[in-house]
Amino acid sequence: MAKLRSSGRNRGSEITRNLFFFFSGTFVSRVFGFLREIFIAFSLGATHLADILYVSFRIPNFLRDIVAENAIQTAFVPSYIKWKGKNLREKLSSNIFIIYVIFAIFISILGIIFAPLIVKITAFGFTKIPWKYNLTVKLTRILFPLVVFLFLGSFLSGILNAEKRFLPPALAPAFFNITFLVLGIFFYFKYRTNEKVFLIFLGVSLLLGIFMQFFFLIPFIFKNKLFFKISPDFTKQKLGELKPFFALLLPVVLSTSLNQIILFISTLLASLLGKGAVATLNYAFRVMHFPIAFLGVGMAVTTLPDMVKEKNKEEYLLNVYKETIIILLPAIIFMIINADGIIKILFERGVFSRIDTYQTSSVFLMYSFSVITVSLAKINLNYFYSQNKIIEPMLSFLFSTSSYLIFAPILSKLMGVPGLALASSVASFSQWIFLLHRIPSFINRFRYKIGFLTGLLIFVFLLYIKIFNVIIIELIFDGILTLMFYLGLKKIWK
Repeated sequence: MAKLRSSGRNRGSEITRNLFFFFSGTFVSRVFGFLREIFIAFSLGATHLADILYVSFRIPNFLRDIVAENAIQTAFVPSYIKWKGKNLREKLSSNIFIIYVIFAIFISILGIIFAPLIVKITAFGFTKIPWKYNLTVKLTRILFPLVVFLFLGSFLSGILNAEKRFLPPALAPAFFNITFLVLGIFFYFKYRTNEKVFLIFLGVSLLLGIFMQFFFLIPFIFKNKLFFKISPDFTKQKLGELKPFFALLLPVVLSTSLNQIILFISTLLASLLGKGAVATLNYAFRVMHFPIAFLGVGMAVTTLPDMVKEKNKEEYLLNVYKETIIILLPAIIFMIINADGIIKILFERGVFSRIDTYQTSSVFLMYSFSVITVSLAKINLNYFYSQNKIIEPMLSFLFSTSSYLIFAPILSKLMGVPGLALASSVASFSQWIFLLHRIPSFINRFRYKIGFLTGLLIFVFLLYIKIFNVIIIELIFDGILTLMFYLGLKKIWK
């Protein structure tokens, strides 16, 4: 028993150490990401132009999330680790690389050709305003080539994550954000009197930023001697070696496609809710996604390589769960209670008005409830993918998508844009509960403590009471309380 506890502590230390490297890179990237969002809010606000920018950028990102990022993390990384053990890493990775390049170029060409139809399907509400629809089509065509660099960047990130080099992939988005900010600010001062021209150049800035994100990763591949020779070998034998990868890739793509329907439907419904609805939804989502990107995605990415090799997967999963809840629970309570102050500090300047703050904070509040459930669901998915189990993940995505399709139209009609965010939270909760239900023996291993519940209630009460009239001071004070609660929770659950 003592040995088991020691093993648990070692696992916890390794999880924390790997998470620290991921956190360090992600922190820098997210800081510049917030500066990017602040700049967009300052220059475009919650207007038609902001809607156009976010819809145009979101369309190619749909494909990245479905085929590149999620597929690489959940299908390629486990396969890569197994190939490495059989000395097949370079040859088979080279084959996958070539397939990805050809597929990405093909998708980009199709996206440029069918941009009018894609925009009409994604944001049908824009068709009611012809100039808005036409400008969205034009910007979408400009942005679709970034699919190539998004795909290849995700591929290189997958290799580095599989080798437990977590810092470079986490830091890479910073170079996208820095490039966008530098070019965006330059174009703002040059073209701010011509808003439509300025918007087009913002799209060009996004495209160049994604290229810089991809280019940043290449030296780390060479430095760690992970680069494979680009020499495709599509013989019958080598294609046979790729079967396990494609066997896992197909259900992963299908599963994440179901999940992306939520983003697609939310964009479609938001486009019908009037000016600024898409932008408001995006601003709130970006802030909500901050702790998920830091810790939820961080936990999923940094623990997947070990989850693949771990024999006692439920014990390992329990340790990951504890570390995730200890960190995220204080953060989500802080976010919920201080939603208005957070949005005001981040965005309320320039074109972004007090009304925009109120609307965005309402959406952010509804999104905040999903932070823990989204993060834990990602960890649960790794548990199943590491064992090549595909039925449970597919059913979970089907379950969450069905929940969203039921609640989104109803809640958006009753609540407007906040209803879309609340429906998303309900969907993520349903997915997490379904996945947890599929591991009944794991559920029984949780122990609840009176001290934990008591501390939680005291913490919520202290955050709810507002002592200072200055928002920034109140946020700092609540931040200190949140840190104290985190340290106390870590001690209770040691």
